[in-house]
Amino acid sequence: MEKIQILANRVPIVVKDKVVGAVATFQDITKIQEYEQRIRSKLLDKGYVSKYNFFHIKGKSKKILEAKAKAIKYASTDSTVLITGESGTGKEMFAQSIHSESERKRGPFVAVNCAAIPKNLLESELFGYEEGAFTGASKKGKTGLFVQAHGGTIFLDEIGEISTELQARLLRVVQEREVRPIGSNRVIPIDVRIISATNKNLLVEVQKGNFRRDLYYRLNILKLHIPTLAERKEDIKLLSEHFVDRFSHKYVKNIKISNNALKELEKYHWPGNIRELENVIESLVVLAHDMITAAEVREMIKEHEVDEGGNPDTLEEVKRRHIFKILSECKGNQTMAADRLGISRTHLWRILKKYQN
Repeated sequence: MEKIQILANRVPIVVKDKVVGAVATFQDITKIQEYEQRIRSKLLDKGYVSKYNFFHIKGKSKKILEAKAKAIKYASTDSTVLITGESGTGKEMFAQSIHSESERKRGPFVAVNCAAIPKNLLESELFGYEEGAFTGASKKGKTGLFVQAHGGTIFLDEIGEISTELQARLLRVVQEREVRPIGSNRVIPIDVRIISATNKNLLVEVQKGNFRRDLYYRLNILKLHIPTLAERKEDIKLLSEHFVDRFSHKYVKNIKISNNALKELEKYHWPGNIRELENVIESLVVLAHDMITAAEVREMIKEHEVDEGGNPDTLEEVKRRHIFKILSECKGNQTMAADRLGISRTHLWRILKKYQN
């Protein structure tokens, strides 16, 4: 006979202060697990699930190990966290890792880039709105991201970019843990952990009058600084080899990187941090036949320096970037890329060879 686990819930019936009976409900635990799985699937469809944990943060340098150790401690608490660091250092990866190791790991992880959403829309995205709250609003209204993050974590990236008017509303949410949708009289209680991140010095922004002092101290209960790649150059070799392996697998290639190429990577100052290193390695893997050489690294870095501060709008540079973009979208398949570009595979091979020389 198959064993079934049952969840029982009993509610007493009280009449004139006397218990005269009870109502019992019984649910098959497997059904509850199915419901949970459906909810998780819906969250996954929306992208509200963390993909990273501390294992994914690569590095052996003292600074990155210290940052990871501090973040692991923060994961065991439920306080707000402020993550600081330059763009491309991996602030969201740390935020996701904190969520993945916390008691909220089964709940949603909702990431919001406050700089990417127009200022006039950010308020409705965060707090939601009622039907007919403003011209152009959906007839069904909209659930805000804070409510969708209920039971989990909301990550507010580029927090220093929000307007002072919105900061006042955000302060109330942080203090009271409740939101009021635009155009609504009702208040919705929420249970969320708030992790925010910025590449600005918020204390300087406070002194300039661009950021509310009271909100700053509410968000800055636990502070975590992520070092730049230039501050952890001893990790470049490990990170580069990791990215070479990853992109070799992605493009179904067997690419290695020479020691001299790794030394060239270590010489560069990496203003775009890990994100820039990742992009450089992907381009090198796409172009390489078997071994990434020092000469190829020097050429690729030179091209990135042009993209950063040179003249990226020359016809040749636009052409080069477009070809690499198509090749990346085709996962390194030169036949497919040539077809999309409207040229022969031989012609594409000659162009790529020219860019390598």
